[in-house]
Amino acid sequence: MKTIIYGGAFDPPHLAHREILQILSDMPEVDRILVMPTYRPPHKDCTVSYENRYEMARLSFGDIEKVEISDFESRYEGASYASEMLPRIRDEVGDFYYVIGGDSLMKILNWHDSTTVLRNADLMVFPRGEQGSELFDMRQRILDMSFGRSIEILPYPMPDISSTLLRGVLPLLASPIIPDELSEYLDTIISHNVTEYIKAHQLYTSEYKEYIDKLYDILPERTFRHSLLTTLLGVRLNEKLKLDSRQVFLACLLHDCAKNNLSVMDGVPRSVYAYTPVIHQYTGAVVAQKVFGITDKAILQAIRYHTTSHVAATKLDKLVYMADSLAYGRKYDGLEELREYAFVDFEGAYRRCVIAGYNVAKNSGNPVYYLTKMVYNRLK
Repeated sequence: MKTIIYGGAFDPPHLAHREILQILSDMPEVDRILVMPTYRPPHKDCTVSYENRYEMARLSFGDIEKVEISDFESRYEGASYASEMLPRIRDEVGDFYYVIGGDSLMKILNWHDSTTVLRNADLMVFPRGEQGSELFDMRQRILDMSFGRSIEILPYPMPDISSTLLRGVLPLLASPIIPDELSEYLDTIISHNVTEYIKAHQLYTSEYKEYIDKLYDILPERTFRHSLLTTLLGVRLNEKLKLDSRQVFLACLLHDCAKNNLSVMDGVPRSVYAYTPVIHQYTGAVVAQKVFGITDKAILQAIRYHTTSHVAATKLDKLVYMADSLAYGRKYDGLEELREYAFVDFEGAYRRCVIAGYNVAKNSGNPVYYLTKMVYNRLK
């Protein structure tokens, strides 16, 4: 029978972690699974405390058969190097299998005192993504070093949920209202009871809470909901683009901060006055600066052109333009297909959004704004 050690920051724990544990639990040869939240990860700072991460792990995994949530690492001071923890674990529980991802196996020889790691634990490896022969080559390379330990590569690819993406979305839980679309998305990546714990303890929300509260105070509820859902899509699209996360979050969140507010006309070119649907992108940049204290020029520019785009659009400009156009909660023919396409081909989806936006403006019977025409003529 096998004892399994499954460690991680669990910052926060998500459904990919749970799926891995369920796979392990279903193995008849496994009789015990110890989940060990890392007390102090040596290579990164955790967003929330060990105590909160431990409790979230308990809520997320505690009901899985054979699983025990262990506070083992909290008994020791200093960074939680595997080379120091694994011998201590072995002294306490005997031989065990240490679960890691395929990416970790590929880098394990660069770990702190990797020789000690490889001498003290058998490895159970979940491949990641399209990993194939290179994983087995590394396995053989390590076995040839004669550490006397086994390395088992499992026939299950590691579920693909990004903790970084999840932490990018969770600040939206600071909102006084939570759109159904946000709740439904979170339910696909994190246990509902963990979401409720995060909300109750206001975890992961402090960085943007002031912006969200202020936006809630000045916008109609419908526009506020749209702003949250635009941010959700923007953060998700940025998982592949890897733009500055703060710029993405704030530009998406505040893009409509002056919607239907014609009392602020500072910075609005007179040529725009005849194009009412466009005015709020200019006033939005003003309100973002004067009311929300935004000084980042990239954020202000993305807000300033989020309705029309422009021929010199940056990746951030394009992302906010698309996140607004394709936001969850919107309804029009072809929307869902185009939204999914944006995750596959960002630039191709941007082009299609621009063309669709131009056609909507042209068919409205109102004059088409010159920036919209310029971008359309460049991309058609």
